[in-house]
Amino acid sequence: MGIGLGSIVAIAHGGSARFFADLLAVWKVQAAAACLDSTLTEMELQAVMDFLRPAAVLIDGAALPGMASIPIVELTTALPKSARLLPAADLDLNAPALVLFTSGTTGTPKAVVLSFKALQTRIELNGAAIGPAPLKRALVTLPTHFGHGLIGNSLTPLLHGADVVLFPRGIALADQLGRVIDRHEISFLSSVASFWTIATQSAEPPQKSSLGYSSGGFVACEAARRIVASGGRVDFLGLIDSRFDGPAAAAHGPARKGE
Repeated sequence: MGIGLGSIVAIAHGGSARFFADLLAVWKVQAAAACLDSTLTEMELQAVMDFLRPAAVLIDGAALPGMASIPIVELTTALPKSARLLPAADLDLNAPALVLFTSGTTGTPKAVVLSFKALQTRIELNGAAIGPAPLKRALVTLPTHFGHGLIGNSLTPLLHGADVVLFPRGIALADQLGRVIDRHEISFLSSVASFWTIATQSAEPPQKSSLGYSSGGFVACEAARRIVASGGRVDFLGLIDSRFDGPAAAAHGPARKGE
């Protein structure tokens, strides 16, 4: 298909092992991955495709309407099991690696493009701030088309050698967060304030002490106390922001009012 350096490949699914396989396959050929929200309407999806002009769109079973002019590929069925792996290319760290669409985009899509170097720097700094011990088993709580969900929540632990637990997200996860942490011995998770608020209001806290590090935006002080009470360190500044050139926010233990 001629996909390589300078190409953009859209990934129209997420939150699964196949998503990460597709993402790494795109990066293996030095193309940039555009991670899309699978809940986009047909009109929204068409606007994104007109904006991106991708070389291909990767799907996981679900058909995409109105995409006749763009190759649609499902890698699990498109390639024979005996397909020869391509040799790894010399990676150009300054090449575009990731296209993330901003939240709240209306009308013309708005996106941020990150290079391989920017991703590498962010993930290395996250790992340095967290430390190796907590990065043993991570729970993914956020969608992978979302920058925090992909970089802070998923790629940081995954590329530091952690096991990643992909549990159905949303209110169902928030409602049973403590039990999920205990059952899977989760040592790291990162989310957003709305998730923490629901979880600390409805879920029983973990009974074990596996959780070593958690992160996720500004939350109410009472929610902070309940999270800290379950054990581990908390970083309320988060693991990703709009600046990809600075150090990851350090964890300072229990959050104080105003932090």
